[in-house]
Amino acid sequence: MQSNFDFLAKAEPQLARLGRLAEHFFHDDASTSIGKTRQLGELLAKQVAARAGVPLMPRDSFEDVLRNLRDADLLPRDVGELFHYLRRVGNAAIHEGAGTAGEALTALKAARQLAVWFRRSFLSDPGFRPGPFLPPAPPVDATVELRAELATLRDRMAETATAAQKAARAAEEITSPRDGSDARRLSALVPLWAAVRRSPCAPPASEPRTARRQWPWRPRSAGRRQALGAGGGASICSMA
Repeated sequence: MQSNFDFLAKAEPQLARLGRLAEHFFHDDASTSIGKTRQLGELLAKQVAARAGVPLMPRDSFEDVLRNLRDADLLPRDVGELFHYLRRVGNAAIHEGAGTAGEALTALKAARQLAVWFRRSFLSDPGFRPGPFLPPAPPVDATVELRAELATLRDRMAETATAAQKAARAAEEITSPRDGSDARRLSALVPLWAAVRRSPCAPPASEPRTARRQWPWRPRSAGRRQALGAGGGASICSMA
């Protein structure tokens, strides 16, 4: 994500990092964002003193550093006011947890103006043009992306289930009769086949295969037919 302080990254990466952190916390926590811009302002003032050769004591406060820079005639009036704004709102944010979104935005703009002044005055780039200030972009809502991904997965699962159901129905249609006609025809053949098995003219299972191949037998003469039909009624064998 583009930052308003990227132009400091090469020469002063720590300043650029504090600027990005201030932008990052802008939407979620105004006081934390203001605290980061205050840290940026204090570190920037110390960098000015170091580059200009202004001696500082280890325990010098932010206000002490600004006083030393003023006494060295290194701070134009408008620049000094921006530094002091960051100091005041930053102290309230750090020590009291105070700060509004409006104050956080003003602090970001002030910190960027000071960063541009620093680059022009102390990084040998007097003609530097940073472009317009970019309001911090809201953070990406991971919940929205997660919901979209879950919805996509649910759709894919539904499509897979539908395809499986269609395949199961197709297999059922192939293996099952479309109506009961086939089943009825098969059930009608069962008693007929049983009657054939019980018929006296069916060859015993022990007879040779040649005899079994001649079944069912056809009587060869009228006398033979009368003998077979003497018991009354035609037999199954005589119907062949």
